[in-house]
Amino acid sequence: MEVASSSITMFEDNFENQMILELEMKEIQDCRLDPEEEEGQERDHDDDDLESHRTSIILEDEFERGRGENPEMRLSVDPEGRTQDSDTLIRASWSAHDPEDMPQEIFALSANLFQEGCSAERRPSANSEKEYNACMLVDPEEIQQLLATSVNVVQDLLESWNPDLEKDVEDRLMEELELVTELDLEISNMSNDRVGALGRALQQRPLPKLETLKLFSIRSGLGDPNQGKAMMEIFKAIEMGNLSNLRVMELFNTSVGAAAAKALAAAISAGHSSTLQILKVLDNIGDLGLIELSAALEAGHAPSLKTLGLGFYAHVSRARTKGLHIFQGAEALGRVFQSGKIPLLEHLELWGIVEQEAVIAIFKALESAVISKGFKSLKLYECVVGLGGARAIARALVSSKFATLTKLDLSSCKSMRDDGLSELFRAFKSKNLNSLQELAMDNVSMGEKGLLEMAVLMEAGHLPTLLRLSMEGQDSGHISEACAEALVRAYRNNHFLYATIKVRWASESMRNNAEGFRWRNVRLRKRSLKLLRSEPDVAANHAKVFLCGPPKVGKTTLRKSLCRTHWESLTSSERNRAEERTRGIEVSEIAHKNLVLGVWDLAGQPEYHLLHSAFLPDLALGEGQATIFVIVCSANYSGKKDIAKAKKEIDYWMRFISSSSDAGGSPDSKRHVFVVLNSFEGDHSCHSMDDWTNILSVYGKKFDKCVYLHSEPFIINAMFRKEVRNFKKQLVKMAEDLLQKRKMPKICMELQKWIAQWLKGHSQYPVLEWKEYFSTLAGGVFPQHKLRLATEYLHEAGQLIYFREGALQEAGLAHESYVILDTDWFCRSIVGNVLLPDAMLRPGETSLRLQMRADGSVSLAALQAYLPRQLNDELQVQEVVAMVLRLGLAYKIGEDDIFIPALMETDEIPSYWELRIPDQWVMGFALAVADSETSLLPITIFRQLQVELARNLDFGGRSDSHFAAGRNLITFKHKGMAVMVQYDADPTNRLDVLVRPLLRVANRRGQVNLAHALVKIMVQISGRCCPGVRLEWRVVEPWNAEEGLKAMEQRNVRTSVAEVKCWVKRDGIGQPTSMVVQNEVIFGDMLLSDNDLLEIRRSVELEKDLM
Repeated sequence: MEVASSSITMFEDNFENQMILELEMKEIQDCRLDPEEEEGQERDHDDDDLESHRTSIILEDEFERGRGENPEMRLSVDPEGRTQDSDTLIRASWSAHDPEDMPQEIFALSANLFQEGCSAERRPSANSEKEYNACMLVDPEEIQQLLATSVNVVQDLLESWNPDLEKDVEDRLMEELELVTELDLEISNMSNDRVGALGRALQQRPLPKLETLKLFSIRSGLGDPNQGKAMMEIFKAIEMGNLSNLRVMELFNTSVGAAAAKALAAAISAGHSSTLQILKVLDNIGDLGLIELSAALEAGHAPSLKTLGLGFYAHVSRARTKGLHIFQGAEALGRVFQSGKIPLLEHLELWGIVEQEAVIAIFKALESAVISKGFKSLKLYECVVGLGGARAIARALVSSKFATLTKLDLSSCKSMRDDGLSELFRAFKSKNLNSLQELAMDNVSMGEKGLLEMAVLMEAGHLPTLLRLSMEGQDSGHISEACAEALVRAYRNNHFLYATIKVRWASESMRNNAEGFRWRNVRLRKRSLKLLRSEPDVAANHAKVFLCGPPKVGKTTLRKSLCRTHWESLTSSERNRAEERTRGIEVSEIAHKNLVLGVWDLAGQPEYHLLHSAFLPDLALGEGQATIFVIVCSANYSGKKDIAKAKKEIDYWMRFISSSSDAGGSPDSKRHVFVVLNSFEGDHSCHSMDDWTNILSVYGKKFDKCVYLHSEPFIINAMFRKEVRNFKKQLVKMAEDLLQKRKMPKICMELQKWIAQWLKGHSQYPVLEWKEYFSTLAGGVFPQHKLRLATEYLHEAGQLIYFREGALQEAGLAHESYVILDTDWFCRSIVGNVLLPDAMLRPGETSLRLQMRADGSVSLAALQAYLPRQLNDELQVQEVVAMVLRLGLAYKIGEDDIFIPALMETDEIPSYWELRIPDQWVMGFALAVADSETSLLPITIFRQLQVELARNLDFGGRSDSHFAAGRNLITFKHKGMAVMVQYDADPTNRLDVLVRPLLRVANRRGQVNLAHALVKIMVQISGRCCPGVRLEWRVVEPWNAEEGLKAMEQRNVRTSVAEVKCWVKRDGIGQPTSMVVQNEVIFGDMLLSDNDLLEIRRSVELEKDLM
């Protein structure tokens, strides 16, 4: 259980009623233990772990000083005490002689005290007072308002100081300081006399409650000697011992020069700083000041010090030529580290050191530093490091002192450059930094060489515990496309890389790809791959073959022939019978020695492409798996027209494979593709082999980045064993070659055998709730936590479908998790039948489409009647419907109806889109594939978008939205605007988001912001479903709404959002573009959202800072 707490001390400006209000807020994570925790293993918290919150408020109220009493009131928020009105149940207790003496501050929380019959309960107290308990309902916002109204009286008193009231102010300051535990003051607007007054007040008497002293100024930091003298007054109070319990002292840009630094050193040397844990002096203390301060630390006067920050706060002054010039001071600081007098040091910060030799001296000393536990964080900010300094840092990082380092920040060390970074990268490759979680290298003059080297390092699996990596503000602005591709490749090929990488991406498409693969890795790391590393490995023996291609080319015949034993051919009756059409996905197996080759027959009908692209990313993934694709086409083409058709089919399926698979980059991750030309008539002379070889050679080069396309096709008749035999041998040999170096956890292979054995007697409904799965399938064989890990592994590898705890809760199932043990059954018998096209109906069958109402919905009763006959149990039907909903194939409408977008055959444009309102524009964005030559926009993105928008309470989920979904269309209303999302499949490969006003009042900024929000949702869906697809964000050129709705092919989407951003950044806001609507010129900033403009503004400011 992890607990984080924060305290806020507040003061009320009422000298007769002094009050300290301390808010302790604890975030208590769900402490349910997994079985592995009971065995002492480290728990890896899932992203969806629950957190509960409990808040305590303590009031010490002295308004009854005359009686010398100190009533105490405590409030705690009950985490379960939420009401329908979102109020919070507060449990309060206080001590007083009479219940009417409750502190009046409580009544500021709510006017609805003691609701629902809650009343005070009296209990005896030892001091003749009584302790009272009560309950009340409080609006949480009222609590926040009460806290926000508190003022820092000390700050106010200092800012109101003047010579005439000097004595009175200092006396009142003293009264306030006696109550303070933390002083956090911004002194920019205070005169030196006022700072001195604070120091003199601190000198008057001991202040044992004061534990934190933070002073900050936003002045130029050039050094004000008078302010330095004022700071000496504060240091004198420390030297006197008045701040003997001081734990934190932070001074930022407060003009502590060398003389004041000497006074601070004397204060520490006085022997009253034994409790000091955090010391930060970020000011220009100079060489002499550092020597004096180092001498005090070397003498052992701050033995509890854990955090040390030294340097010049140059960021505030923006003065890049200024900084901390230290020579002998660096050597003195080095001796502190080697002295062993600050043995608890864990965090070190060095700011604005402008001497490379000083950096070298400090890190040379750190190699042999005497500390007990090792460093946890290291920060160098705006230091002149250079190549020599980088080498010194690299040597220190591989020493044992930094083996515990979790955070490294080298931001704005611009002299590092690529050569210096290469030295650091060598240190990153050492296993000594395997605890590092955060790495910041912003503004370090990293060029393309350094970025590429860092990407290769991450791809190779170095820094395995890294959670955040920041490399923003490089010389070239946005990183190059080559660097972006390298980072995407790192995510793609290193399944254990789930760190958030912050760079200025070359395009939104690249960022989307990277984020998609990162989330895939986050999903993969859910213990199954991470903790199964400790399990013994065995040689992998499972491979997959995906048969894909257009309808009616013999894929099912080929699958049956491949999977027959003893090489028997199809019987005569089977040859004469028309091939039964595949429904969804059908799976068979080839068993060859120890090899199991799963043959997945993918239906060619467009209705099923949603199913393919929804399952393929996971099915083509998984360690211990080999994946082969087979494109099946007809061999009976003749003439130029048919040959062109064959080329078009191969091109489509190559792009489909490229888009649906997340492979790329490394040779081991590429998918192998064969082309089979199937001849039903025995005529193999459709085209010469040389011509086919040339055709496939062209496609092989075109798709070289993601697939291996074998250059010679197999021309066969799938009905005859002799012709299939050679192809089968090639498949088996290819699978064996791919599996040679692949391993998988032994427990996963054992679980596969158990599942295969169980399925022999349970093929009708191969779905188990977790408890049943554990007890009947593998009870007594696998420990429960290991069974869960192995199940997650097989889920990611596509061997089964695992719905984790709570995944089906939205559909009304409260059980913790479900497992579908036969993916073939689910894809074919359930989803395949639900999406069944009319053309594939058998005699006596009806399509679910016939049960649809006019609005496209289907009743749950109709769906239940339509589902396969083996689902005669109401609970089974409920479970299957829940799974279909969870996979995003449908969404609920009310309690008794669902909507299945894939069943829609038409698109109906609502009448409000035909409104002709003068001077109103249609505006929006388009999402298109960046490379339409090698990829396509999978329909699964659009179908998932239909479902997600229908559920979203801000969009389709609103009662007044008039949400409607069609075959390729989504329409709804949103806050006085009409929204349309339109999908166009191959060859356009585009999703358009259009927004037009329904009112006469123009709101073009609102139109763009709404379209931007919807495209962001689409980008996120794409990252989840198809991370291998690169998408480009384009502007739809606006047109006048009176022109009506333009067809997709008539819309101008040639300009990308990235181009418009460049125009605005270069030319500024208010510069015209070449676009015109009814003689009105469109400016670049009119085409961008508020978020885009904010990003440009920040980019310009950052570049100014770096100049």
